[in-house]
Order: sequence, then C-alpha cells, then structure tokens
Amino acid sequence: MIVTLGVILLIVATSLAWSGLDTVRKLLARRIETIPLVALLTLGQIPIFLSWVIFSGSYQVRAGYFLPGLTAVMINIAANLMFVSALKMSPFSLTIPFLALTPIYVTLLAIPLVGEYPTLMQSGGIVLAVFGALNLNLASSQAQSLGKMWQAFWREKGSVLMTGVALLWSINSSLDKLAVAQATVPFHALVQVAGIFAGLLIVLIKRAQLQQLRVEKREIALLFAAILLCAAALSLELTVIQKAPLRVVAIIKRVVELSLAVAIGYGIFKEAITKRKAFAIGLMALGIVATLWTN
Repeated sequence: MIVTLGVILLIVATSLAWSGLDTVRKLLARRIETIPLVALLTLGQIPIFLSWVIFSGSYQVRAGYFLPGLTAVMINIAANLMFVSALKMSPFSLTIPFLALTPIYVTLLAIPLVGEYPTLMQSGGIVLAVFGALNLNLASSQAQSLGKMWQAFWREKGSVLMTGVALLWSINSSLDKLAVAQATVPFHALVQVAGIFAGLLIVLIKRAQLQQLRVEKREIALLFAAILLCAAALSLELTVIQKAPLRVVAIIKRVVELSLAVAIGYGIFKEAITKRKAFAIGLMALGIVATLWTN
C-alpha cells in the first residue's frame, strides 16, 4: 500500500484532532463527573454520525460486523471512563504520553495471538519506550534507578490508568479494522457512539443519577467543542486506517501526540518541561518508531 503525502497529512490531522479533544476533555473533567461526561460526549455525536449515515446512504453491513463492532463498544466504554479518570487524577503531560504505548501492546499481543515474535530491533524499541515511560514520572532531582522509576509510576495513578487505556485501545485498533471491512465507516462510528451512550445511560438510570446529565451554561461551549473534535477525530481515524498500514498510522500519530502532550501541558495547563520529561518523551518516540518500523 503506497502512502501518499495526502495520507500523511490526513494522519497528522487525525493526531491534531485527538490532541485537541484530549485538551478539552481535561478541561471538562474538572467540572463534570466521569460517567456523565463520557455519556454527554457520545450523545452529542449521535446526530452527527446518524446524519452522515443517512445522507451518504451508508447502510451496508455484513453479518461479520457484529462481533468486532459490539466488542469494540464494550472496550470503548471501559477505555473512555478510564481515560477521563486518568485526566482527573494526574497532569496532562504525565498521562497522555502513555497512550503511545499502544503499539508496544500490539506487538506483544501478537506473540500469543498469532505466534509472531518481535525482531531484535522491535525488542530494542520496546525496551526504549518502556524505559522512557518509566522515566516520565521521575522528578529531575530523583535518582535514576529501576526501583525509583517503578515506584514513581505507581504513585501517579493517572499514568497507571492510562497504560490500561493504551492496552484496551491497542485491542480496539484491530477490532476497528475488522469492523470497517464488514460495514461502512459512518455506520461503525454510529454504532460506537450510540452503544457507549446506551451503556452509560443504563448505568446512570440504575444509580438514579440521570440529573448528572444536566450541564451549566458555562460548560456548553467546551462540551460542543469536544463533541465536534471527537466526531472529527473518529471520522478521520476510521478513514485513514483504510488508506495506510496500521504501523504507518501509529508511528506518525503517536510521535505527533507525544510532542503535543508536552507542548499542551506547558502552554495550557502550566506544567513544567523538565530535562527528564523531554528525555523520557524522546526515548518513547524512538522506541515507538523502532518497534513499528519493521512490522
């Protein structure tokens, strides 16, 4: 599959949309509880994707769609709740970078699932990425030892949660690929947002917490921006994985998002850019490229 400049720009646009969404979700997570926030974001996207399905006439779906499609809904519910919880708990620049571990999980999961073992280069990339991730939570004054890095990682609960999100989304990337081979992009996107909202709505009803779906006027603009960014990011993601190999999408997307995580953390959330943090991000980026380069 030839990757053109247009496709590369499309991948970069996808990364920018996701990073913008992450930023707005961090701002909203300070004001709205986790379950209602995820429910509201998915509810707002339903009309967008429903309109896309109707006006594009994209109703085609094969029987093989439902297993990967509905499994993806369940994984997305868990991943989105964990994601917002992580943003509430920890700084932006200490949580978002852990999403870059998704390709590492994909490579490691290939061992039991398809009997595909990483090459020497990929193994080195995994070590670099993990070492960088463990460095991320260390303060500049702390000694650099594996024990200290491990302790610092476990202390930052948002980082721990986000590694779980990366694992779930690594599984979902394959499910999305399978799903859009059996149905159209807008149909799959509609099923995802509608399924997530329905699942969370049931939870809120059982807890008698439907009133939490009410939002104050000062939150509406941010919520609207998040809905548009989420719809754009998901649409671009599901489109681009049909136009480029997953490894190419992952390399560009994760390197861009790693860089933006530090920049946004500094520019918007006033989080310091330390030498240790820059070093850790650099190692993670190198590790991701090395891991995916020969996939």
